[in-house]
Amino acid sequence: MSSNSSWTENSQVYGRTGFLLHVILLALAAAPVVSFSSNAAAEVFDYIEIYPQDVGVFAEVGEQQFTAYGVTRSGYKREISDQVDWYLEEKPFSQQSMKPDDIAQIDANGLLTIKKNITWGRVAVTACYPKGCSAGMTTGNAGAKLLNMPALSYLLQPKYMVTPNHGANGSISPATAISVIEGRAAYFAVTPDQCYEIAAVDCTCGGALNGATFTTGPVFADCSVSAAFSHAGTFYTAVPQALNGTTDSVEMRNIPCGEPVVFIFGPPEIPDAVATIDAWDNCGGSLSDNGDATWTYTISSLTRNCNAVVSFVTEFTVHTMAAGGTEPDPVTALPGTALNLTFGPADIEGNVAQVDIENDDCNGMLSDNGDGTWNYTIVSLGSDCVAAVEFVAPPRFMLTVEGKSTGASGQVIGVVLGTVDSNIVITCPLSLETTCNDSEILDNNSTVELNAGTLSGDFITWGGDCSFCSTMTTCSITMDGDKTCTAEFNP
Repeated sequence: MSSNSSWTENSQVYGRTGFLLHVILLALAAAPVVSFSSNAAAEVFDYIEIYPQDVGVFAEVGEQQFTAYGVTRSGYKREISDQVDWYLEEKPFSQQSMKPDDIAQIDANGLLTIKKNITWGRVAVTACYPKGCSAGMTTGNAGAKLLNMPALSYLLQPKYMVTPNHGANGSISPATAISVIEGRAAYFAVTPDQCYEIAAVDCTCGGALNGATFTTGPVFADCSVSAAFSHAGTFYTAVPQALNGTTDSVEMRNIPCGEPVVFIFGPPEIPDAVATIDAWDNCGGSLSDNGDATWTYTISSLTRNCNAVVSFVTEFTVHTMAAGGTEPDPVTALPGTALNLTFGPADIEGNVAQVDIENDDCNGMLSDNGDGTWNYTIVSLGSDCVAAVEFVAPPRFMLTVEGKSTGASGQVIGVVLGTVDSNIVITCPLSLETTCNDSEILDNNSTVELNAGTLSGDFITWGGDCSFCSTMTTCSITMDGDKTCTAEFNP
């Protein structure tokens, strides 16, 4: 370097990612460039600008493209990236034993690449003009007027692990160790369980708790965060209430938040009644039958003032019957219960289920399960009732095809789609001045494709149940009832 040059470095600034950059500017005290050797025709500039010059941080090992501009004091500026020598500045950095070439490399076009497996380090990117100028630097050619400016230095910083821990009755997130770039902070959300509060959060790398967020101090080594929780000191009352029955339990006062509570309900005042949690209950407990006309109501964790409300009701029974098929067992359930009963299979293969309207009084709905069984659904059980289903042969419908001709000859052919051999099931041939008629009984929901063909004359239109096909010669119709289709021909 020329002894007439002086170095100026910015303060280091950390951004959102992992490399540190700082701009290093070289103020030139020399006169405009004097070219030498084979570069005698090089354009004269007063200094070089190298971009980018932004101060920031790059997170991972990667690449950065640099661009060089030659600039004169009069304001003239031109890109000269392909006319400079790019190299990595040997200016030493503290706490770094690796040479710049061990950390990164830069090609003749100014593309810097951080080498694989490098975890941290710092290099300065430099360019000199004109091309070939770096030879003068390496040979110490004091007579060469070299213009150079170290531009940016990258710092790939070391990372450290911050490990979270927490005691009972709460959590911390992230819950596993995280990697933090040297000098930065880590953030954790600390959440106590219901009825508890944060007692303390300690960190071996320092930090502070703000609300439910703990922020560590700057991390310069592996460290740990530990959260502890304590009871919040709140107390609640639970009151038992029995409808159409009794309870020997009394209200529970001043119960610490989160503690369990148990009440005993029964016996009922209604014969054969059973206990059920009433709609007015707001304790969220559960019932279990003790087998002696009493029931245990358990609140696993009391978290509010509440009423434990149990009502005693008589259960309803659903009796079942199936004609021509298999029926489920009778069911006993509480009023308002939704039930799903499975009927089938049928005694005769291919038969289908339908509600037996003469015997059914549960008013349920049937749906085909697709496996030879049917689901019978009761939306809300309101009384004792009978769920009745009968299995019957599936319905079949008649398709009638008519042809009309006023001087043309042709035919209508119907084919049931989806059959293995696509057998012709219906034909209607026409000669001059005649009509034809044919019919066939077909399965429910089968699809028939009708084709109107002419031997002479023209097909005019479809009519009857096929009128929606209008003048198309092919018409498909679904057999969900008896159908009649007409085809008209004219010469």
